[in-house]
Amino acid sequence: MRSLQVLCGSSRLSNYKTTMIGFYMKQILITLTVLVMCPSAATVGQLNSQYESAKMVEVHDSHVLALRGDQEKAVVDVAQKKGPDLSMILDDHQNWIRSVAISGDGTRIVSASQDRTVKVWDAVKGGQPLFTLEGHKGGVKSVAISADGKRIASGSWDGAVKVWDAQKGGDAITTLNGHQSAVNSVAINAIGTLIISASQDKTIKLWDLKRVNPLARTLRGHEGGIHTVSLSSDARLIISGGEDKSVILWDAKKGGLPMLTLRGHDSWVSSVFISKDAKLIVSASFDETVRIWDAVNGGKALHVLKGHERSVTSVALSADGKQIISGGGDGLVKTWSLEDGGEALHSRRAHPASIRSVAISPDGKSIVVAGDDDTVRVWKTKSVD
Repeated sequence: MRSLQVLCGSSRLSNYKTTMIGFYMKQILITLTVLVMCPSAATVGQLNSQYESAKMVEVHDSHVLALRGDQEKAVVDVAQKKGPDLSMILDDHQNWIRSVAISGDGTRIVSASQDRTVKVWDAVKGGQPLFTLEGHKGGVKSVAISADGKRIASGSWDGAVKVWDAQKGGDAITTLNGHQSAVNSVAINAIGTLIISASQDKTIKLWDLKRVNPLARTLRGHEGGIHTVSLSSDARLIISGGEDKSVILWDAKKGGLPMLTLRGHDSWVSSVFISKDAKLIVSASFDETVRIWDAVNGGKALHVLKGHERSVTSVALSADGKQIISGGGDGLVKTWSLEDGGEALHSRRAHPASIRSVAISPDGKSIVVAGDDDTVRVWKTKSVD
């Protein structure tokens, strides 16, 4: 991505990166030049776009929002400072971050990037990078860490699933090959012995690492690429969603048979989760909505949550099962009450670019957000309002 310089008087403050905008415009890259006269009262000098010049620019506390004639928005940071709300900015990747996860004890954050690496960060001592996991031949699209904090699974554009030592780093423990296209999503059980992978090849694969031949089963049922997969806390149920706009609930123990197919989204399903008691399924979609489904009584759609201004790219559930966290292409993180039928609790522009992935800490006090500006940001939950 191209860089821009933010100036105060004649002093250069820093280099920043413009965001890739226009999700529906095939990610047209703009170049934004911002002149900051003083930290509290910024003025914008010039915005050049390969598509159309901006008609209005709004200046906010932490970002500049440029509104173009076609209503597409470009957001760029003018302040990269931590504060009472934003507790950490993890900045070591060289390209978009596609996925984030948090260890079961909340001490480590794991991120996967288009730069072909997985990074492990210290979530307690200032977010320092602990080590980098390298070995994928393509951008890494998804990452998961076992609840016991011992194993990491990653999936990539290269079609491979890799398993890593989450405590020591180093080379991959094993590489699982079998998909015919990009691995879009991975999930892992609590003790790191079962891995679920979902692919653009329309299949889901179950990998049992206790077996000599780890490929235990291949599930077929989606009619398009599968973008997301999740595993229930007891590893008995698998939930998936993808380009066919459907969510499928599978029985992981009884031959991987589909139990329910949920339809209602108007576009691709980007992210799914199931509640700890396995009674509710939550799904996010490019149709800008989050949906709550009854997983017990026939898969009825209980609530449709609206409020995002762009595609909803990621959802997460709090450990106590009371709240849903969603993130989208609009840079917004929203908190919803799962107990009160999806009532909107908080909303904040938590990222200066499109959000790709969100996660919530086990204690529910922090929300981890990753996106297209190559950073991971950690927010205090109570501040997202």
